[in-house]
Amino acid sequence: MSDEGFCDPGEPGDLQGAMRAGDLLNKPCLIRPVSLGEWPAKKAELDEEGNVLKRAQGPSPYYECDVWVLDRAGVVEHGTGVRISWVRVIPQLEDRMGLFVAATPRKLDDNSIVLQPFTDSGKDIARTAIKEIQQTAADEAPEAPFEPSDETF
Repeated sequence: MSDEGFCDPGEPGDLQGAMRAGDLLNKPCLIRPVSLGEWPAKKAELDEEGNVLKRAQGPSPYYECDVWVLDRAGVVEHGTGVRISWVRVIPQLEDRMGLFVAATPRKLDDNSIVLQPFTDSGKDIARTAIKEIQQTAADEAPEAPFEPSDETF
């Protein structure tokens, strides 16, 4: 604290987790679901005359995911904590917790969003990107702490 009674702000935080599901449309992605959550139910909103402004909504599930956006050269963008709650995508991610899902989110004519699988050439790019991601994770992993043992040298 300075003599004036205030101080300057600290350094801004990282943007990790700032990626949103809507940012992913039409982009080839590796999506790794890491947890399942649920948006709470919402009550209907009415105006002063009792007309419905917004309908009530029940609780809805979402997957919190790590996402890597790809191009032909590999990973171009990464986000963590991305919440994906598209109704038609939820079943596509079921039973894939912790796995890399190689897909492109596409909006269909009915405005629903689905994941379309990669072509064979896209799958080759995905395999290379996954190796890079796993190597980076291994390089960044903290060393295991030293554990003394009873063995003598």
